[in-house]
Amino acid sequence: MKYQAWLLALTLSICGFAHAQTQKPLAQKRLRAELLPSDGTAEMGFGIVAVSGNVVAVTAGSTPGSVYLYPRLSKGTVNQIAKLSASDGAGLFGVAVGENGRLVVAGAPNETIRNHPKQGAVYVFVEPASGWTGNITETAKLTASDGGKTNHDQLGSSVSTTNGVIVAGAPQYDGVGDGTGEAYVFVEPKEGWVSGRETARLTASNGHPSDAFGDTVSVQGPTIVVGAPGVNHSEGAAYVFQKSADGWKTKTETAELSHPGTAEFFGNAAVWGKTIVVGAEFSPPTGAAYIYVEPSGGWVSTDNPNATLTEAGAKCLGDTVAIGPAMIALGDECVRYGHPVRFTGDSVVYLTPSGGWKDSSNGIVLRPEGGQQNSIVAVEKNNVIVGSPWTTVGNNAYEGAAFIYTIPAQ
Repeated sequence: MKYQAWLLALTLSICGFAHAQTQKPLAQKRLRAELLPSDGTAEMGFGIVAVSGNVVAVTAGSTPGSVYLYPRLSKGTVNQIAKLSASDGAGLFGVAVGENGRLVVAGAPNETIRNHPKQGAVYVFVEPASGWTGNITETAKLTASDGGKTNHDQLGSSVSTTNGVIVAGAPQYDGVGDGTGEAYVFVEPKEGWVSGRETARLTASNGHPSDAFGDTVSVQGPTIVVGAPGVNHSEGAAYVFQKSADGWKTKTETAELSHPGTAEFFGNAAVWGKTIVVGAEFSPPTGAAYIYVEPSGGWVSTDNPNATLTEAGAKCLGDTVAIGPAMIALGDECVRYGHPVRFTGDSVVYLTPSGGWKDSSNGIVLRPEGGQQNSIVAVEKNNVIVGSPWTTVGNNAYEGAAFIYTIPAQ
């Protein structure tokens, strides 16, 4: 997942003169709950979201600190059930939830490792026997075996997990600090999660400085997809890796997914089953997401997507993406609306068609009332969690919030 401050500033600068979007009918969606931190502060940027099973996890983007947990199925005002923190005080940033809510993974890309600033680390939290409650510190801390070469690799800038596998991106890694990038695979030991180093490293066979490989990562089943939005002067690419018969090994990609364009920032990628969706927020004219379906013979490199998702009123659609069996959700942080214009950001949901994905501009727009930057998304079954990190709560400007929506089936 990418939430770097410079990128947010660039995006808002580009989109500063955007016009208001017409909202789609409210009957197609229902606000189920609003999530707030128990100790929220101004400029916290709360709203980086993840979900699995009945657990929603939220972290803060502006001031990395802890992970806050909530029960997904609650309605109305949702009470925080637990707060997860690093025992060494590291600021937790990106977040993923796995094992049907029993595992939480958080990245700490600014963590100093072996005297190297911003080397980065990944913190693993396993649900205690007593359940998620109160204040909890990590079960394990994961680091990179080759991370002692340079500063600023930023391991943990993106994280994803499924079925005993954790993937973490280090988009600034390359041994000399110019941002070629690398991704790391950690496989759960037989005795359970313990502090250690990676099982395998993933790299691009054609990597170059400033590719930012690892800016986003996503794992599901035997497939990992890694986004590299800086490839070819920000045209961008997404790299697909398949698990070997004897497990995850250090390797280069199985296939490279791309889209012809100029500085589209293609690369915000997520996988579910045989489907990969990749956002390209600067794809003309208003951003887009591209869907690739695994061919019968396996993944192969291509620049020809199976389907394209757009939205008529969008401004930078695809700046975040999420996928599940029932839907794809896309963020658009550039849309501005209100009378006068006061708010920013939309999330747009596309329900999975029964006959397979086709080109579509018929998304369902989610726009929390009074929200700011409503563009960070996660999905679980027929629920969408929308992060809104610049939302003002009470007297706290930019404290942030998250919202749970239920999307009725077609």
